[in-house]
Amino acid sequence: MDSEAPSNLARRGGDGRSDAPSNQGRRGGDPMDGPGRTGNQDQDPRYLGDDPENDGEPAPPPVRRRTLEDPYEVDLALHGVSHGGEAVGRVDGQIAFISGALPDEKVHALITERKPAYLRGLTLSVTAASPDRTEPPCPHFGLCGGCHWQHADYEAQLRYKTQVLRDQLRRLAGIDDPPMVPAVGSPNPWNYRNSVQLVPGFGPKGERSLNYQVAHAQGMVPIDVCAIASKDINRAIEIMPWALIPEETWERLDAIILRHAPPIPGMPMVATRLREMAPKPIQGRTMPPGPVRDEQGIGYGIQVTVVCRSPVSKRDMRAFVDATVKSVPDLAAIMVARGRHDRGTLLWGFPTLAYEMGGQILAVPPGAFFQVNLGAADRLVARVREWLAPTKTSQIIDAYSGVGVFALNLAPFAGAVVAIESDDSAVAGAYDNVAALGHTNVAIHHEPVEAALPRLAKGSSVPDRSVILDPPRRGVEPAVLDALATLAPDRIVYVSCEPSTLSRDLKRLIASGYRLTRTGVIDIFPQTYHLESVSLLERVDGPVPAPAAAD
Repeated sequence: MDSEAPSNLARRGGDGRSDAPSNQGRRGGDPMDGPGRTGNQDQDPRYLGDDPENDGEPAPPPVRRRTLEDPYEVDLALHGVSHGGEAVGRVDGQIAFISGALPDEKVHALITERKPAYLRGLTLSVTAASPDRTEPPCPHFGLCGGCHWQHADYEAQLRYKTQVLRDQLRRLAGIDDPPMVPAVGSPNPWNYRNSVQLVPGFGPKGERSLNYQVAHAQGMVPIDVCAIASKDINRAIEIMPWALIPEETWERLDAIILRHAPPIPGMPMVATRLREMAPKPIQGRTMPPGPVRDEQGIGYGIQVTVVCRSPVSKRDMRAFVDATVKSVPDLAAIMVARGRHDRGTLLWGFPTLAYEMGGQILAVPPGAFFQVNLGAADRLVARVREWLAPTKTSQIIDAYSGVGVFALNLAPFAGAVVAIESDDSAVAGAYDNVAALGHTNVAIHHEPVEAALPRLAKGSSVPDRSVILDPPRRGVEPAVLDALATLAPDRIVYVSCEPSTLSRDLKRLIASGYRLTRTGVIDIFPQTYHLESVSLLERVDGPVPAPAAAD
């Protein structure tokens, strides 16, 4: 093969969230949405994995320097893993990142890239395999850039991610002995994704193809099945009548986004309002016959969004729409959008999907971010609730709150919840969700966190206050960190999708009077190096020092 494979789009520019794929201002680190490595890795040797010979400084240059035009083969032993999915070893005393290898292996590799601080290469053959090595089930693995660790046992993947998180906290946050807790795995390491983004293209014989990007290179890989996409999405890829989109339109398309909301037991496939999704006896779950449009509708099924920066005629899409309605029984909607985070134009169906998470049904409008792995996200919500332990005297501030996943799951246990979100689509979903669930103790602030939190910090103090930080990949803005020092909440739970910016922000929070008491991986993205984590900070008793200067 983002999210939301890394590098899934062969022809596209940056996508939203701070040099990283983003779903409406919220998350990076999604393997179907973004680049295969974070941009920082190419400039900063501190992005190394667990390398006992490296002290965080650039390795000395090798005696003989080679150029990119002169790739060469080497034999080397690997002893660590990097935040990028590659195994780590040394060649001529210089750090080398080798894709396709695992820690504790010996490989024959081709060095293809040289930077002042490191080398990068590809595994040609494995001469001594790790006991963690397994056979990848996907026929595209190795060529497609979407997955990085299908050749590693899943328990080993969890160890690797824990190792990377520990190493980043040690190197970048200056925490010598991070208080790690065991990683929480995904209940389904395969077929877990409820959203994918593909690039329309043409095969060698001129046939239509849907593609992800080639790993470590430019180019596209035609995909007929994806081992980490849901079975419903794979079936949609197979049976949808893509050939009925006119060729001149197909050539102009930037992407096709498929989202799937699974059925919710005891609920209709479509309702006109979220509160109508409440469990009740029903007779079947079918849409009304023929192409319909219900702008207020909400339900579950397959949502297809055709993305094109130039206008797409509804007339040109009519044959595709009519045939798709007949061929996809659980079709939720067909939409046309100008960009990934555009709410789009509804051609057929209902625009808003309903997902169940943490025992609550949440509306997710088009363009709004939602976690791609529902089973793992349920475990993420449970951990945040456990670590915050709210009571009826608690005030919880949910920063970067999206459609209200944390806010609404915590509202029944807390005295008051303040949700802060700037994205229009997510806020629209949050208002609908608060109204439908009947929570009267939730206040929504439709503005950037860096604008809202300093104002809240100037208000009256609350004796039992906690903050959830769930920022995009770029991390928390300096103004927010300053406001937190003034606000002085008792607890901060930081949900991160990028360990380097997490480490940077934790360093400042610790300097502002907090201690890191627990941190660990919640694996939202199995088979990839992308790393979701949860960290708990608690305020230290006594005077709070001034905020540390930004790096």
